[in-house]
Amino acid sequence: MLDSEQLEEAQERDGERADERPDEADAAFERDYPAVGFGNGDPLLNRDYSEYPRSDDILSPDANGVLETLAEHPLIGSVRDIADELRADVTVVSKALELHDVDRPESVEDDAQPSESEIELPDGTVVATEQFRTPIYRDGRLLEYLYCDFGLSISEMREFLESERNHGRDSSKPRWNVETSDIREELKRIGLLKGDADDGERDDIRLGGPTLSESETRSGTDGLTVSTSDF
Repeated sequence: MLDSEQLEEAQERDGERADERPDEADAAFERDYPAVGFGNGDPLLNRDYSEYPRSDDILSPDANGVLETLAEHPLIGSVRDIADELRADVTVVSKALELHDVDRPESVEDDAQPSESEIELPDGTVVATEQFRTPIYRDGRLLEYLYCDFGLSISEMREFLESERNHGRDSSKPRWNVETSDIREELKRIGLLKGDADDGERDDIRLGGPTLSESETRSGTDGLTVSTSDF
């Protein structure tokens, strides 16, 4: 819980980055993610991009394995994702899936996507997104952690959350996004910025609300996690 001095400092920053902050804050923006899209990161198929089938080639019988592999890949959440990875037209991919009797990837909410069901905090702790409020940018504990403990600015918080939620997706085709204005309103709502939130509500984290607590995380490392009993 913040003391009065820490709270005043947070409010005076007015959404800008802290002058002094942990090194992990900057390192959080240098992560590499597995990525969807032809030429975007490492190939999702076990071959070089130069060996990928061309658009109409996926209609041939020997393309069945390619389509099955991509349709079952944890980063793939739609037919468009497959099309982006193969650099093919969506209508051609849809036709190929039907032709090869391959189930279409189910459309999923961002929090349900296996590869996007958790975020890695700046200190390296991995937390399941189901333990945060929905949408995630409305979780006061997370905002306090990013804004106060790690000194991120509002624009950096947006960049960090979008990177973690999209896991390297092309920035022009994100699955999840948030506006800086939304984060600013939430920081007002929980008392970390001066002013009243648009909805007139206030969830002051100084008054004994849910907090992040120390616990053992996966890989056996110490870090921060969130208890579902907080909700």
